[in-house]
Amino acid sequence: MRVPSLAERIDWEPLLADVANIVHLAGVAHKGAAVSDEMYDRINHVAVADLAAAAAKSGVARIVFTSSIGSQSGSSCEHVLSEADEPRPTTAYGRSKLAAEIALRASGVLTRYFAGARVRPECAGEHGRARPARRLTMAAAIRRLDGVDARCSRSTT
Repeated sequence: MRVPSLAERIDWEPLLADVANIVHLAGVAHKGAAVSDEMYDRINHVAVADLAAAAAKSGVARIVFTSSIGSQSGSSCEHVLSEADEPRPTTAYGRSKLAAEIALRASGVLTRYFAGARVRPECAGEHGRARPARRLTMAAAIRRLDGVDARCSRSTT
């Protein structure tokens, strides 16, 4: 299934027919001033909020959402962050990811967040190399849900 551009409004409901779970990996990142604040918000927040609302209406059981450490802080922090820390994003990107997290929580759909982890390219269909210490396969992320056994057919280190 080809999903329309996240920069445009999407009617998610027909795309969610018979969908039980969603793994959301899409977004715009690391573009700085090349992307307007409005476009970061449109793609990383509004599209996610619309998806979450449609998922709740369609009876989707669970959403796995890759967020970002940018939703919690700037590029550095004076202490180790925890879930108890108040979010203080410093960029339009970080603010858009935090707004998406808030929208997902408000939707009522069970949501699992993976912030600061990278998905291994051969499982996500992306190109490039992640730092081994931060590498997380999509299969491992899905297994973390409720003991679901999900496997990636290719494995490299």
